[in-house]
Amino acid sequence: MFSELRRRNIFKVSLAYVLLAWLIVQFVALFAPLRAVQILSVILILGFPVLVLLSWIYELTPSGLKQTTEVDQTQSITPETGRKLNNIVVALLLLAAAVIILQQFL
Repeated sequence: MFSELRRRNIFKVSLAYVLLAWLIVQFVALFAPLRAVQILSVILILGFPVLVLLSWIYELTPSGLKQTTEVDQTQSITPETGRKLNNIVVALLLLAAAVIILQQFL
């Protein structure tokens, strides 16, 4: 099960979602009232299992999203997608670190 989760990039997609959701909440918290931030947080939390489920069911291919069961494993581009997700996660981590540092100085 763990190897299948890794192969389908579930962990990377989940980490990217959590980082992006946190950044969105931090940005909205600057301008919106607390109640709006709470509602947004609940929506983002409820969206997480949906994202994980969709990541499990679908795979990104050169011709678009396809069900994982329809993709031939010899022609799968999951490793390439994983590298792209790595870049996205690193960029989001750097952005999150910048936000934390700015919050400490402001």
